[in-house]
Amino acid sequence: MSRRLLGLAGLLLVAASASPALARYNGNLNFFAGQKWMKTSDWEPVEEQPEIGIMFAFGIERAPVHFALDVLGSQKTETVDSPFLGPVDVKATTREYAIGVRKVWTPGVTRPFIGAGGCMVMVDLDFDAPGFHQSFGDNAYGLWIEGGVTWRIVKHMNLGLDVRYSRADAKFTRNGLPADVTAGGLHTGLLIGYGW
Repeated sequence: MSRRLLGLAGLLLVAASASPALARYNGNLNFFAGQKWMKTSDWEPVEEQPEIGIMFAFGIERAPVHFALDVLGSQKTETVDSPFLGPVDVKATTREYAIGVRKVWTPGVTRPFIGAGGCMVMVDLDFDAPGFHQSFGDNAYGLWIEGGVTWRIVKHMNLGLDVRYSRADAKFTRNGLPADVTAGGLHTGLLIGYGW
């Protein structure tokens, strides 16, 4: 997952710096590293997941908002003891693809921002034990909102903080019956990246 994110970031950065038309555009390409908190009743014991991602936004100079395109991925594995199966490895994976708008205030070094839009969240939940394996997965569509701040510490380098909430409802089929599962969650993390 991290290789794909790095490859995507490289392509976006090359395209941004190579285009002669970008003299009329502003934008930011930031790496996100942090944590995602999901609904405990749906995801325990893997409801808290380390998360990485890429946040990309650009717009015409002096435009009130920028177009935003973000990709986030999280994963967590825990081992729990079952009275029937013994040790069970529980693994959860989520991938979020978000599109929307981001407003960045650029009065100086400190640059607060807010954003919102739609997202697709892909979730997988796996249980593994000796002689037992069960998997659940779904794609869900929903919304996201965020707020944060970056500091332009040198000419093009960003450091910052981001807080985001995403909401999407997935369905897992358990014992032949569909069960609603919250696929989004609360995301908090650090940002480092490039701005122009």
